[in-house]
Amino acid sequence: MKLKLVNIIFSVLILISNIYFLYGTFIIIKDDGGPMGFGYAILPFSLIVNLGIISALLTLIGKKYNSKLLFSLNLFVVILMSFFLYLSLRNIK
Repeated sequence: MKLKLVNIIFSVLILISNIYFLYGTFIIIKDDGGPMGFGYAILPFSLIVNLGIISALLTLIGKKYNSKLLFSLNLFVVILMSFFLYLSLRNIK
């Protein structure tokens, strides 16, 4: 696959899945970290995923489809999101 197509797919995936992560970040902040504040331990990783919106929008709106730097940032965010989704879905029985 060409870099352009993969970069567009990753950018759209980041924007769609950040609906879930933005909501989760908002809940952690609103609930003051949960019962004993352990939610604040997850917050830095959630914010990194939320910052992936910037690289996704730069790719789509800025039309920088062939940028290797934005591709590597998008790839990092997609891997991190996949890991967090795996951890959250692993506990559902």
